[in-house]
Amino acid sequence: MVDRLDIDFKEFINITSCFPRKTYKIFIREKDLFVSLQTMITHLEKLNMNIYSYVSLSAFFLCFFLGNFIYHKNSRSELNIMISVLCFLVGFLAFTEFQYRQTTDFQTAYLWLKLSGLWPLVPRLYFTFP
Repeated sequence: MVDRLDIDFKEFINITSCFPRKTYKIFIREKDLFVSLQTMITHLEKLNMNIYSYVSLSAFFLCFFLGNFIYHKNSRSELNIMISVLCFLVGFLAFTEFQYRQTTDFQTAYLWLKLSGLWPLVPRLYFTFP
């Protein structure tokens, strides 16, 4: 077992370019993990994939399953039905945002943008809760 005091300081690396206000010292292995994450991001950028659109896709799945869970918890309650419909609408809007960020041509993006025109229903449902 290696004692923390016996570590050679050549194994540490300063990363000041990523965090300019604080200096973080990490091990070489952690630096390799950081570099591999950077290379993965550059490979995704070469494939023309929008990383931020996957946030919308995960929001779609979260809203869909949350609305489904709330509805099946008590399907006779009017409040549960309204909240689940709100979750489904927000999930639909997140899915349309994911789709129009992933498209490559203008016509398909315009179609998904027109489908996202249901957003005025979300505040209406949100403010009708008791």
